[in-house]
Amino acid sequence: MTVNIPKAIIPVLNTPFLEHVIRHLSRHRIKDIILAQGHLAQPIQGYLGDGRQFGVKLSYVVEDTPRGTAGAVKNAASYLDDTFLVLNGDVFTDLDITAMIDFHRERKAKATIALAVVDDPTAYGLIKTDAEGRVSRFLEKPGREEVLQRRTNMINAGTYILEPDVLALIPPQQEVSIERETFQQLLARGEAMYAYSSPAYWLD
Repeated sequence: MTVNIPKAIIPVLNTPFLEHVIRHLSRHRIKDIILAQGHLAQPIQGYLGDGRQFGVKLSYVVEDTPRGTAGAVKNAASYLDDTFLVLNGDVFTDLDITAMIDFHRERKAKATIALAVVDDPTAYGLIKTDAEGRVSRFLEKPGREEVLQRRTNMINAGTYILEPDVLALIPPQQEVSIERETFQQLLARGEAMYAYSSPAYWLD
């Protein structure tokens, strides 16, 4: 982030970063978008407006204090009464969101996590799945030896499809991590949680 310009609207190929994300969502027929915001919210809202110029409807929820990845989702709960998509705001990808939604619905999943391929996964979290893609374990920042044993370089890509009842697991007005807390709760409860892998471009 620069001093006065949020990272989300710094130009990438002459277009603000977040505009690329919004247009990508629109191409996959996602037209209702909620931006969870914190510091420097006004410049983003001033540029994007109500989203009409991008063919979408934009709403904004602003945190008075950072509440983590799950807390930010909980803060937008009043908008979320159906299956919804969560994207980390600093991820650039050409992920086929339509195919991921189909994957989620076909498996009647409670949560689906997109995976990305990286050269060195030791700085990220690995996800262990069964043959059908159902998540069985999370490995946070594994050592190189463990990566070699697992023979995988697929990591959590920061893109999720969730059912609205997942929101009940997130306490309000608290800092909560969706990756380290909410997903672990779903796993412990035996809920249907799947990982979706694809050859999509991904940059964090």
